[in-house]
Amino acid sequence: MSQLLPRTLLNRFYAVLLAVNCWSSVIVYSFFFKKDEARRRLACIVSDCVLDFMSCMGVELIVLLSYAGDYDTSILGFPEIMWYNDEWNARALNELKMVLVVSWTDLASRSIFSLGLILTTMSMKELLARLPRPRFMLRSAHLLFGLWGFVVLGFHIQASMQPIQPQCLMQVRPWAVTRTSCYLAGLDCHTLGISGKKDEVDEKWREFDASTVVQLLIRHCPELEIPDIFCEFRELRNIKVYNSTINEWGESAAITSTNHPGMSSLLLVRVNMTDGLLPVGLLSEDFPQTLQLTSVPAVLPRLEPYYLALTGNPLSEVPPEVFEVQGMLFLSISNMNIHQLPRNVTQLSAELSWIFIGDTNVSFFWAWTDELVERMKGRANPWLAGPSPYCDDLEKIETGSATTFSVPLSPVYSQTLMNPSEANRNVILKAVRCDPTIEGLFYPLELEDSINAISTPPPLVQPQ
Repeated sequence: MSQLLPRTLLNRFYAVLLAVNCWSSVIVYSFFFKKDEARRRLACIVSDCVLDFMSCMGVELIVLLSYAGDYDTSILGFPEIMWYNDEWNARALNELKMVLVVSWTDLASRSIFSLGLILTTMSMKELLARLPRPRFMLRSAHLLFGLWGFVVLGFHIQASMQPIQPQCLMQVRPWAVTRTSCYLAGLDCHTLGISGKKDEVDEKWREFDASTVVQLLIRHCPELEIPDIFCEFRELRNIKVYNSTINEWGESAAITSTNHPGMSSLLLVRVNMTDGLLPVGLLSEDFPQTLQLTSVPAVLPRLEPYYLALTGNPLSEVPPEVFEVQGMLFLSISNMNIHQLPRNVTQLSAELSWIFIGDTNVSFFWAWTDELVERMKGRANPWLAGPSPYCDDLEKIETGSATTFSVPLSPVYSQTLMNPSEANRNVILKAVRCDPTIEGLFYPLELEDSINAISTPPPLVQPQ
């Protein structure tokens, strides 16, 4: 639990709760109702029941209620801006593990308190039974629990004495460790007064246990060089580099499946690189395969995302379920080796408004695509297809060098998008946009800047 609760007061409350739970029977049998056995037993069982309930559900409810103010009932989720706040994101993903069961081991550990609560309640019938005079086993059990309470408290005090590191944006305090543990580690060169040279970064990262870092935030480093200690970040899942210039990220500090098997996201925001090329450390042959989908996970449609980008993955086909996600507004399947859209999309998402298929080999549209064209008529171009073979054909038809698409019109195809007649030309141009500068990836730079910028950055210059 000490690994999941970065908030000091809540962590202390839980540790004290565990200790008091161990001491409760000793306290009751030593100080209360010495001449009334029935009341003493009742007090012991009731206190044990209450403390088990607090251990089982009380702390989880406190954690859950602390996020109630951030929850937006209108969208049935948290506002988008919250997920780009690295500290809030890290705290939520860590603390909410207390509320949700995340593994079989977690389920087993939670069951201990639940079973204890049930057994305590059932044992109330023992109030009616007369106990034999010899109570050696009972007193030994009370003594054992009392000693265990002191052990729990001792471990917590030892963990609480770990020094606070400025690089630990979210510090946790697991028991029986000697080095500082960071769930979210930050390297803010502006705050630390460094430029980001390799020896400077190495010194800062050696001040905590690198193997405990799950999320890494690097920002405001004008001369960033990644040292070899980066290979020790074995639990790393998310990296964000913001407002920095990467001078060196060598092969010896590369992101690899061997050293970073759980990597799931890498964000480079307002980052400069030498000669505009990705550093060697991001081009390893052992780059984590978790970042390259070869098939669409079945869970994705069930998550009902608002915006889904499969852009750039080595996919050769996309299942129809991806187009049927309810509540989804944007879908990007650009930069992939797909030759056609799925044929049988029977329940097109009612909210889906824009689909990006640029840098694919799509040359025709199936009949179901007309539904989206009709829905968006007079509003915007729902299909953003440049560059693609379809757009190449459309350009030839517009210039008069061709009169038909390379794939002839058929009853199974879109009667709107595959009709090359001059009368239908304007309808196609309002439904399909072939501008190659429009990509299917979005990033809320304004939100990011409002959270991490030193000062308000200049507006981006959009390509003409």
